[in-house]
Amino acid sequence: MNSIRLIKYGIVFIAIIVVLLTTLFVISNAQIPFPIGIAGRITVDENPIPDGYTVFVKNLNNGDCGNATTNNGFFVIALNGKNEDIIEASIIYNGIKYSERTVANTSNATQWINISIITGQQPSPPPSPPQYENKQPVIIFDDFIYGYVNEPLELNASLCFDEDGYITKYEWTIFSYPPVTLIGKVVNTTFTKSGTFSGILTVYDNASAYSKKVFYVVMNDSIFISLPPIADFYYEVNNNNITFYDNSSDVDGIIINRTWNINGNTYYDNIVTLSFDTNIVELNVTLIVKDNDGIISSTNKFLRIFLNEKSEKYVLKLNFDRKVILTIKKDGKTVESGDGTKFVFTLDEGVYEIIYNVISNGGKEYRRNINLYKDTEIDITTEKEKKTPAFDILLVIISMGVILCIRRYMH
Repeated sequence: MNSIRLIKYGIVFIAIIVVLLTTLFVISNAQIPFPIGIAGRITVDENPIPDGYTVFVKNLNNGDCGNATTNNGFFVIALNGKNEDIIEASIIYNGIKYSERTVANTSNATQWINISIITGQQPSPPPSPPQYENKQPVIIFDDFIYGYVNEPLELNASLCFDEDGYITKYEWTIFSYPPVTLIGKVVNTTFTKSGTFSGILTVYDNASAYSKKVFYVVMNDSIFISLPPIADFYYEVNNNNITFYDNSSDVDGIIINRTWNINGNTYYDNIVTLSFDTNIVELNVTLIVKDNDGIISSTNKFLRIFLNEKSEKYVLKLNFDRKVILTIKKDGKTVESGDGTKFVFTLDEGVYEIIYNVISNGGKEYRRNINLYKDTEIDITTEKEKKTPAFDILLVIISMGVILCIRRYMH
């Protein structure tokens, strides 16, 4: 049994080793593109080419390319690539294209591509210069462009290039309402309607070759969603005067006007002060506000306001038929407490909550409210202790037992 178990463990161990070795092999052979340094020397009749010539360098495997400028006969550039990619460098001198290629070896820090131009081998002007096919410019531009109605939209073709020359003209045709034509590498336009619009980008090079690309512009409604203002106000009382303050706000703009309607009267100021000759005033107040986006909001409050309010003292007498534990609260705060059957308090005018616990009834709690605005005496009859049905049944059983015992004794 032990030998069989060892064989099984050995097979599992070998399988794990095979998986690890396979993984390491795949990882070691995986090639991820990364920047490759490329340099070269351009000579004309064994002398460095003059400064300012453009060298076009391209990775023929992944299409990454760029331009470098000669300096003392040398050029330097970096392209994305991997080991064994084919790199080509080309230059046009006296109207003739010269090029060389090399195979990337990423173990070297720099990939060198040297081009030697011998003018003696090419009569100037040559009777029949080498012919080469002019390549069309390359357009790099997204298929879909997204924007918002009435917001400037930028169209940028700066990623386009020409492999064997340079771009001379960028032409945009957008089939909006009405269609428009724009010229330039980077242009701006504005749409007044939402929807999807087609367009064509045409790029011309210095050899009159051109390329076209169809693209689409998707216009959405405005990027901004106007939020309504929040209508709000508060007031202050000073003797016989009530002052109302507009406390409205707008998170994405400002309040441009307001309208007060107070008991049918209209006011337009930010602060409104009214005077009254009564001690109690009932007001129906509506505030309507409008923000800079033209959105209207309102709030309405019914107010009962006491002016020149003076605190009066009144006597409250409470008479209970049984002993209770009493607590009196006003605005949630305890103002009086005690235990007994009769109570006499002197309190301010207002609404009070009477809380009492009947001691003989298991401490059960009862509550009631009293509006004290004059001397008041109240007789309170507490709820009698209730007997449960089980207690009644028990009494019936006991009574029947007593009756049976009496009859048996008599016989």
